[in-house]
Amino acid sequence: MDSGALRRDPNAGSTLQESLSLRFCTRRRGACARSRCNCRSHPVRERVSKWRHAIADFLRARIEVKQVLFASMPEMQHFPLIPQPLAWYAGKHARRNNLAQARWAHSVPNVSHVDLDGLTRAEWMARDGYHPAPQLYAQVAARIGAAICARLPRG
Repeated sequence: MDSGALRRDPNAGSTLQESLSLRFCTRRRGACARSRCNCRSHPVRERVSKWRHAIADFLRARIEVKQVLFASMPEMQHFPLIPQPLAWYAGKHARRNNLAQARWAHSVPNVSHVDLDGLTRAEWMARDGYHPAPQLYAQVAARIGAAICARLPRG
């Protein structure tokens, strides 16, 4: 077998995440300085950031809230219903989203990120393995309630 037959396709990623990033990217090849489209100017990331800003701006301007809290995405890798490797992949992107959201919230006045990590447990899920059971709803409410109380003016 000649060595050319073993060469990787330049458009194919070496991992599932890279392959999917390349497949769903709307940028033309070579538009980014990096070899793979994982740059900060990716169109999906820009849209999500704009949506977050729009939600926060709407709540502050139209409803006159003083503080906007964005809850993190759940730890998808721990959902009993989701099979591997999909659970791993969904969990990885949930963590990436949560990190970006926390950074973004830190940079915007009167906006906070509420971390819900550690709450996704199989025993707190409904029988369907995907939806929260009452115990998980209670834990999420307690975590968000604590975040709200921590931001209330003292005195």
